[in-house]
Amino acid sequence: MMLSISGCNNAFYEVDTKVELKEGDSPPTFNITGNGKSPIFLMFGPYEGDYGKDGNPAPFWELDPKPEVQGMEVSKYSPFVYGQIPSGYIQRKPKDDRIPALLEGKEYHFYVHVNSANGDGICFRIQGGKAVRCR
Repeated sequence: MMLSISGCNNAFYEVDTKVELKEGDSPPTFNITGNGKSPIFLMFGPYEGDYGKDGNPAPFWELDPKPEVQGMEVSKYSPFVYGQIPSGYIQRKPKDDRIPALLEGKEYHFYVHVNSANGDGICFRIQGGKAVRCR
């Protein structure tokens, strides 16, 4: 969805975030498009195929931008690779800086929250050691 906001003869086009899984990659890799600012990267799971059933789960992996990268567009971080912390980011969860292992046969949900546009996410599972989209 694209919105146009005009003011003072300057036009700004808001482009919503889109997240796509590069299927078959290990670790999971995501292409991200859009022009939302200051993305926060969140990973939820593992699930038994019932994502969202338990209401509002807490993320098990969260990356937040440091002040010096506030305002950067989300597409700058594409491709995003699970387990790699982009420059200018800190790992908020887990606190011990470990990268949580993704378990075979389990489902996960990767979500990108942004300012000034809609975020997006995608469900995937680990099958044969590789990431595949939930069906």
